[in-house]
Formats: sequence, structure tokens, C-alpha cells
Amino acid sequence: MDLSITKAPDWIARRAEQWAVVREAIKGEVRKKDLKEIEHYFMTGEILSRNVLSDSSLFTYFPLKSEEGWDFVLEHIIESPFVIEHKLYWTIEGDLIRFGYTPEEELAQWDYFLGSTFKRNFKSRVPIGKNKEYAQFEVDVDRVFTLMFGPRLSYWISGEDDDLPRAYMLRKRYYFDLLSQMDEQDFDGVPGDSRIERLMTRQMNSVLDYQPKFPLTNEQKAVRQGFLDELREVFDGIEGDTKVKRMWQALKKKHGE
Repeated sequence: MDLSITKAPDWIARRAEQWAVVREAIKGEVRKKDLKEIEHYFMTGEILSRNVLSDSSLFTYFPLKSEEGWDFVLEHIIESPFVIEHKLYWTIEGDLIRFGYTPEEELAQWDYFLGSTFKRNFKSRVPIGKNKEYAQFEVDVDRVFTLMFGPRLSYWISGEDDDLPRAYMLRKRYYFDLLSQMDEQDFDGVPGDSRIERLMTRQMNSVLDYQPKFPLTNEQKAVRQGFLDELREVFDGIEGDTKVKRMWQALKKKHGE
């Protein structure tokens, strides 16, 4: 793969600024000697030791963050196909900036793994690992919903936190599509006492009667209210007799709608 960009002075300068953020984030977790090897790979794409860089790190710190770059890492560098499932959920967590991503790269990785709408089944674009096998798995609806709504979206809606991953707003159709597809089999635990059911109820109550728990400016409140208005349209538009639709109708009745 062409990594000549890693020799360009402007690119090196920008990448060095990103490395300063990464170094601060991980310096307490790795040895000083290992930190130098990670930095070398981060800046050049050259592996000095596989004893230091795990498959996960090889993916995260590869210099070229694009479809072409991620295809190359998965097909030619990492050894285990299991890393891709971990990276899919890690992308949803939305903590990529502290690992050297620009906001644009964070969004690009969302598109690479997740796309704009929710899909229950994932298949890698390229064969992965030593055995060159395509990775295929069913996306865990419980995990995706929990990662997105609890606590990130719930804290943001309540006003407790104003820091929301860009993809949550720019790719909110993915989340809306997830909600419209969820049904009985996607709820954990005992009916009526499910963690997802509790989170979903909290979200629906916010839509029906938005009362921020923390002080917000008019602009901040308007952004959240706009998001909740879109959520209302999603819940109202769910087709079929799904658990989510029944929950929504019951709560609307409780709120006098």
C-alpha cells in the first residue's frame, strides 16, 4: 500500500499533534519503550514488534484512516478476524478522537462499519487474518442500543453532558432505523423488568414530556427538542405490532395523548 503521505512534512506535523493526544491517553497504560514503538507505527505504518502491537492497536493506529486503509489493515496486517467485531462496537462508543482520529475520520469509520441504516448482519468487505476468511456475525441489538442510549444519549438529552459523538447526530438515521426494527427478541431480561425496556421507557417519556434535569441554554434545549421531535416521528411511524410500538402507544395514553 502507498504510504508516501507519511513522508509529507505537513502530514507529519498534523499527525504529531494527534500523537500528543494519543500519548496522553495511553502513557499510563504502556511501558515507555512500547510507547516509542506505538508512536513509530502511528507515524509510519511500519511494525517494529508484534509483541507490542495487538491486532486492535494495529487497526486503531494505522496512519491511513480510510476505506482503502482499513481494507489493507484487515486483509494484510491483523492476524485474527475477531478484531473487526470489537472495532464495530468501539466505533459506536464514539471515543475515537483521543486515539488520534479527526472528526472526519471518526465519521468515516462509522460509515465503514455501520453505514447510514441499521443492518442486523455484518460481513467484512475483505477477507481477514491468517486464514483470509470473511468475518460474518449478527450485530447485537442489545449492545448497540445500550452503547448509544445508555448513557451517551440519555446524559445528553437530560443536559448532564453536552459532549455527543458527531456520528450520533450526523448518522442519527442509523439509530432511528434500529428503533424501528426492534421487537420482543431484542429485549433482555424478564418482560416488564428489562434493562432495555427501562432505557426505552425513559427515552419515550423524554419525547412525550421533555424536562431537562440540568440547566441548558435556549439553543441547547432547542437542539435536543428537535432530536426528540424526530424520535416522535420514528415511534409514530413504526409498522406492525412490535413491542416498541406497544410500549409507545401505552405511554402516549398514560400522558393523555
